Order: sequence, then C-alpha cells, then structure tokens
Amino acid sequence: MNAFNFAIIVLLLSFAGFLAGTEASLNSISRIAVEELVNSKKRGSAWLLKVTSNRIKYLNVVLLVRKACELAATAIVATIALDSFTTPNGAIRIASPKTNEEYARVLYEAFRSADIKGLERVFVIPPTGGGIAVAINDRLAKSAFEK
Repeated sequence: MNAFNFAIIVLLLSFAGFLAGTEASLNSISRIAVEELVNSKKRGSAWLLKVTSNRIKYLNVVLLVRKACELAATAIVATIALDSFTTPNGAIRIASPKTNEEYARVLYEAFRSADIKGLERVFVIPPTGGGIAVAINDRLAKSAFEK
C-alpha cells in the first residue's frame, strides 16, 4: 500500500466518522432546544431549525454520503488486499487482470495456457459488477461444466 492510498482511506474514513457524528447529532437534538436557540438569537440557529424541521431529508443525504465514503474506502482496501495475495506453493498463476475489460481479453488465453500446461483444475476469482462482468461470469459458469 502506498502513502497516497493510505491517505485517501484515512480521509474517507475520517469524513465518514464526521458524518456519523452529524447523523447522531441530528437524531438526538430536540426541537425545543433548537427553538430556545432561535429565541436567544444564537448564530446559526435559524439554519438548525430549518434542518431539524425536515430531518429526514438531511439525514438521508448524510447517510448516503457516509455510506459512499465507507464503500469507497472498502473498495480501495479490497483492491490492495487482492493485489497482495501471493500464489500458493504448487499453484501456477496464469493471469492477474486488474479490470473487467482486461479480464475479458485474457480469459481465453488463460484457458488455453491451462490446457497447454495440462492443468486438471483451474481456480478463478470471478469479476464483479454489471456489463461485461455478467458475460464473463456466464462464460466461466459454462466452462466449469465443460469437459
């Protein structure tokens, strides 16, 4: 893992933590407390009244952004983790595609290479997502049962 990836992960998770605190605050503040702030003319109290009057709208946005940050951080960590897997002793790594498009390009070449090497078993980490990943997974499922 390089410093850039680490910094991005820390920033995303820090922001997600900030948003979790914001969510908790919005859920716990009472309308009476907000109205007291408005009556005492505290700076920002009118905006807080507007937010607490329509809590669900703001909570949904906060939750969506928080989940997006957490998901992005998880995806970066997963990518780093998958890249760091070593090939076990006795196994042969035929391909290591980084994208679904690359996966599609090297799939048949990897199968041919396995045939040439006389491999009896081929273990595959299937691609995720939609589009071309669906077609690749369909081809992998058919290949699993062909003899």
